[in-house]
Amino acid sequence: MSAHPLSRAIPDGAPRPGVIHIRHRHTERFTVVGNHLAQHEKLSAAAIGLAVYIQSLPDGVSVTAKALALRFREGEKTVRRALNELECAGYLARPRLPVGGGKFATRTPSPSRHPHPSAPPPLPSPAAPPPICLLGFGASIPG
Repeated sequence: MSAHPLSRAIPDGAPRPGVIHIRHRHTERFTVVGNHLAQHEKLSAAAIGLAVYIQSLPDGVSVTAKALALRFREGEKTVRRALNELECAGYLARPRLPVGGGKFATRTPSPSRHPHPSAPPPLPSPAAPPPICLLGFGASIPG
């Protein structure tokens, strides 16, 4: 059996346990992700992964739970939970905007930088109840 091709790239003197990063400079088609998101202590792996994916998309691409569930193996329920985590943590907003005729559209601004900790959360649209955040992000359950 031959050695894994990356095993030759491990530098001499590198520590035996733990991760060893083999760096590659990307010059096209890449997304910069802050450590505040990548290493967030309270977000699930699904939420972090979806946030990175959403940040990598161009403006205008649908990021509904249904659309994301079609793209990934995770089911719609898992995707909805992850989107709710991101919304509660301030990484995502999903206000419902009236478009006329009693219909609404949901727009999803996704900040590419860390949500400011002292900034108040956006006010919810009167058409949509605020999200219920049970994840310890400082939000309360609406009564």
